[in-house]
Amino acid sequence: MVLFSTAALVLLLATFMLLKREDLRGRLLRLIGQGRISTTTKAFDEAGTRVRKYLLMQLVVNVTYGIPLAIGLYFIGVPNAVLWGALATVLRFIPYIGPWIAAAFPVMLSLAVSPDWLTPLLTLGLFVVLELVSNNVIEPWLYGTSTGVSPVALIVAAVFWTWLWGTAGLVLATPFTVCMVVMGRHIPQLAFLSVLLGEEEALTPADDCYQRLLRRGEHDEMELAESFLQHKPLVELYDSTLIPVMIAAERDQRIGSIDREQRDQIIHAMGELVEELGERPLPGENGEKAEEIDCHVCCLAARAERDEMAGSMLVHVLRQQGFEAEQLPARRVVSELIGALQNKQPDLVCMSVVAPSTIGHARSLCRKVREAFPDVRIAVGLFGKEDEVSDDEMKILRDAGADEVFTEIAEVLKYASRVASTL
Repeated sequence: MVLFSTAALVLLLATFMLLKREDLRGRLLRLIGQGRISTTTKAFDEAGTRVRKYLLMQLVVNVTYGIPLAIGLYFIGVPNAVLWGALATVLRFIPYIGPWIAAAFPVMLSLAVSPDWLTPLLTLGLFVVLELVSNNVIEPWLYGTSTGVSPVALIVAAVFWTWLWGTAGLVLATPFTVCMVVMGRHIPQLAFLSVLLGEEEALTPADDCYQRLLRRGEHDEMELAESFLQHKPLVELYDSTLIPVMIAAERDQRIGSIDREQRDQIIHAMGELVEELGERPLPGENGEKAEEIDCHVCCLAARAERDEMAGSMLVHVLRQQGFEAEQLPARRVVSELIGALQNKQPDLVCMSVVAPSTIGHARSLCRKVREAFPDVRIAVGLFGKEDEVSDDEMKILRDAGADEVFTEIAEVLKYASRVASTL
């Protein structure tokens, strides 16, 4: 009795909310949308679109479940097969328990009317097969990212709304949770809802890699890198993940969040990862070795070990594209570096700078290289820099002899290709 009274109350509330939907929409806009009417309206529209798409997909899934069920029950010999197919279509709108309820009636009826166990077993097997196909094939294909809610959040939401409103709450759990996620995306004060309930990754690849290195999980960072490289190129792994991790470790060590030993362990693990990635085969686009480019590139680290590691990343991607590239050790004095460059006679010199190293370090080295090699092309990479290179910074480095200044390894790679095309 309590179940039906709760369902009736929810149905009555939903009816009045639908009848007065424009009035409620206006009141909510005035309550939370003052000064942000466009943002709030966009949030309402997105929530409505996601809920509508979810319900439409749910209807399609349920129909593609109910029709084969009715046909199968008819040929098995269960009475009123069309009725049970229609009932299953409706009951599957109730998450989790709906399919069990839909299966209970025809299975019990088959036990009552069948003289042996064949009909009940066939009936149960039909439900199992349809559930497997629906849950593992049809639903992922049709739903896609229609709700924007993580699976764990859907389960937690179903438990909460069922506890609060019973079966009616279970039916409305997904639409309510979708609305909460959309509110979290568009209202800064509710951003935690999007983080807790949304389907997006909670951590960026850089943050994920950093926390794996902090907890010292064996091979965790390599697993993450391999997973990343399945979908994106190596240069993006370096630019968006590994270089930000180095910067985060340096920053946290400076403010005292981690000690120097932890920082050294992270940098050491990063070095091993970069070295292992560098030892892998360097395939071209068709799985063959990249065509060699007649352009010799030397990479110099501005100051520290992190700068040298970024240079190693640059050397790796340059070699991957067919360049003759090499890294000169950072611990040499400037005169030794100049001597090494005179022996190498490079077409392009790239300097790697990773914060907290500054353009001051790059400027000094750049000036020395320019004095020794007036005609060589020089590119400076301020890797990991969050904002664009300012005009003042560009002028400082250009006055010191730099031809170009970049903030990503991918940009240096494109510049190297342009230089090679002019040789």
